Amino acid sequence: MNRLPRLILLFSILFLLFLILPAFLWNNCRIITLMSQGDALDILTPLVLLPLYWLLFWYASGEKVRLVGSLVFVLLAGLWAEGQGMHLSANSIGHLLNKIDGNAYILTVFYDEVLSHYLWHLGIFGLAALLIFVEWRQQTEEKISLDKP
Repeated sequence: MNRLPRLILLFSILFLLFLILPAFLWNNCRIITLMSQGDALDILTPLVLLPLYWLLFWYASGEKVRLVGSLVFVLLAGLWAEGQGMHLSANSIGHLLNKIDGNAYILTVFYDEVLSHYLWHLGIFGLAALLIFVEWRQQTEEKISLDKP
C-alpha cells in the first residue's frame, strides 16, 4: 500500500498548523515568561517538519536517494531552518522592543521581516521545487525503463 498520500496529507496539515497557529498564541509561556506560547511552539517547527520533508524526498526518490539530491536537500533544509530560527528569535525579541530603542529595533526588524523571510521562503520554495523535480525525474526514469523492450 502506498503511504505517500497519507504522508502528504499529514505534512500539509502540520505545515499549515505550524505556519498559522503560533501567531494566535500570544499568552506568555509558563517556562520563559518573556516568550509567547506561539514562540515556544514555533521552536518545534523544524524538528517536526524537516523529518517529514525528508520522508517526502525519500519517497519521491523512489527510495533511491542520490548524493547530489541529498546535498541539495541538506542545503535547502539548512537555509529554511536558519531563516525560520532567525525569524523566530528576532520576532520574539522585537515584541519586547519599541521604536525608542533605535538601532536595536531597526536591526531586529531587518532580521525579522527582511533577511529571515528571504532565507526561510527560499528554503521552503527550494524544497518544494526539489520534491517536484525528484518526483518528475523518478517518474520519467520509470517510464523509460518500462518503454525499453
